Amino acid sequence: MDPILSFLAPGLSFLAIPALASYTTSLNLVFFYLTWSTLLLSHSELKVEAIGTLAVRLIFYLAPAYFFLLFDAAVPSIAAATKEHGELGIATAQAGRRWRNITLVSTGNLALGIVLQLAVEILLTRVLHVKSALKVTTTLPFPYALAKDLLKAFLAREILAYCLHRFALHHDKSPLRLRHRSFYHSLEAPFSLTAHYDHPLAYLVRVWLPTYLPAVIFRFHVLTYFAFLALVSLEELFVYSGYAVLPTGLVLGGMARRHERHIMAGVDGNYGAYGLIDLLAGTGLGNHDLIDDVREEAEKRDLEGRGKIKAKEVQKRVRKLRDRAQRASQE
Repeated sequence: MDPILSFLAPGLSFLAIPALASYTTSLNLVFFYLTWSTLLLSHSELKVEAIGTLAVRLIFYLAPAYFFLLFDAAVPSIAAATKEHGELGIATAQAGRRWRNITLVSTGNLALGIVLQLAVEILLTRVLHVKSALKVTTTLPFPYALAKDLLKAFLAREILAYCLHRFALHHDKSPLRLRHRSFYHSLEAPFSLTAHYDHPLAYLVRVWLPTYLPAVIFRFHVLTYFAFLALVSLEELFVYSGYAVLPTGLVLGGMARRHERHIMAGVDGNYGAYGLIDLLAGTGLGNHDLIDDVREEAEKRDLEGRGKIKAKEVQKRVRKLRDRAQRASQE
């Protein structure tokens, strides 16, 4: 744990300083820069990338996913009430003890992706003696550049996820088609760890490549990649959780239903992560696309009804203020 804690020191210090002192944002950034520079000077670039990737995946995906699994096992009756598919969504109730195999395969696939990422770096830097796939430097990415790179990464991930999923895993002549179906499409209902459940080769195509390739194509700064990986990890955690209520439900709720339809319907469609290309290509399942999912989620949460109630409350307050103003003017 010491390497992970030493890696987390810059981030933790950046978050802790505003709470413990009245330093300005500029001073916080300077302190973060100094801590980050010290980390790079005391560890190799490969070690920083390795420990950072492991720490992000552990904190933002694996640890909370195992917590959700423990919650399912400890209080299944309560967990079932929070699941979209009720008892079917309980991990420990699916197909006897098959959930253990799913858990092991998912964790193994996640580890495989990290090992392969490091193998790419070793090949580039120590065998071919060229630039690393990611930039590991003391220079920090500017906020605007960071936001722009994240936008490019998510768009590239959507394109790659759609194309690879549809043509490499669902094409009739693909050698991975049956492997993908025998693993991923054998799931009864998703739970958080199923985000990384698939045949190892199919997993690399479906999950690892769409996440890692954008960072390599645009040669992100390693901190940009860590931010992107953290957001992707949280997305995977909640979208596959099976819970009926999700944070930012209008986005994650629709994504969760699209993934569920793809897994459980037994037919081809809903290949992309966000449904953008499925909408354009007409490959959404059940005549549902991104717009339909947002509308469904809004109806589910009764946003229109809540909006009308809120409007009536505002109108009542306005009337009261007018009455008070009139009485005050008369007096």
